[in-house]
This record gives sequence, C-alpha cells and structure tokens, in this order.
Amino acid sequence: MAYKKNNSSEKDAFLIHNSQYQAVRNFSNEDYGKLFHAICRYHIKEDIGDLDDKIQVAFEFFKVQFEYDREKWEKIRESRSASGKKGGRPKSKPKQTKANKANAFSEKQTEAKEAVNVNGNVNGNVNVNDIKKKASPLDEIIHILEDLNKRIKSKKGFSPLAQCNQNLIKARMSEGFTVEN
Repeated sequence: MAYKKNNSSEKDAFLIHNSQYQAVRNFSNEDYGKLFHAICRYHIKEDIGDLDDKIQVAFEFFKVQFEYDREKWEKIRESRSASGKKGGRPKSKPKQTKANKANAFSEKQTEAKEAVNVNGNVNGNVNVNDIKKKASPLDEIIHILEDLNKRIKSKKGFSPLAQCNQNLIKARMSEGFTVEN
C-alpha cells in the first residue's frame, strides 16, 4: 500500500538520533527489522500490531523522542507560517533616480579671472592669449570639488581624485552647467 500525505501539516520524515542506538545495540538483525517496520508504520499512521516485549520497550523509547521532535517541528512550522503571513522581507526605501542640485553650482564664482597676457615680438606679430585660459577638464573638476569642500565645511568632504566624484561633476557639466553656475 502506497503512503499518501493527507495535508501539508503532516511531517513527511522522521529522525533517529545517535543516542537512541544505545537502547538497541544488542538487538539481532531480525529484531532491528521488526523495530524499524514498527517505527515506519507508526509514522504513516498504520497499526503497529503486537510486538515482542523487548521490541515494544525499545519502540516506546523511540516514540517519546519522535513526539518531542514533532512538537518542536510544529512550533517552528507555526512561527514560520505566521512570519510568512506578514509578507516576508520589509520593503526597502525607493532608490533615488534623479540627482539633487548641488549647492556649489547654485552660487556664483567669487574668484577673479586671470589677466590678459599680451606678448609682442620684433617682427610685429602679437600673440594674444585668450582672456580666459581654458584649463583641462580635470583641473576644472578638481577646482569645483575643492570649492565645494570649502563651502560645506565637512570633515570628510569630497575627494577630488575619486573617479565617482569626477563622474558626477562631468555629468552635471554635460547637462549644461558651467563652473560659474
């Protein structure tokens, strides 16, 4: 006869502890077989029938442990069921998808611009440098981050050499912001 589990609250396995071996250590193979069949029938809720006295005593020893394990399993199953009804893991805060405008970009630049440098030579050619020297993009980014650190007066601040900070500034500049903004 095939065993069919009636519902999900039925435990479909049992455990024999190492400490239980001491009670049956001197059994013959035939007695072991009878005891094992009685244990299996007990777990599938069949009648275990009449057993020899020594097998019945050993079975009762196992049965006490099985009942203890069953009660422990029921408590765990109920607590997990109650936890599952709560909906599982709590929701995390939604991730920010749009960057906030940094304070450093909303104020005007207060530093003076470089002076015009005019050089003349004997041939009459005049080299005029741009009114505003163009610094390399990295120099501008470092300047922006250093200025931001001065303004926020934080102990930690933003590292001008950190690639992630540089990428944030580059992104803002690609949106149309300038050093003056």
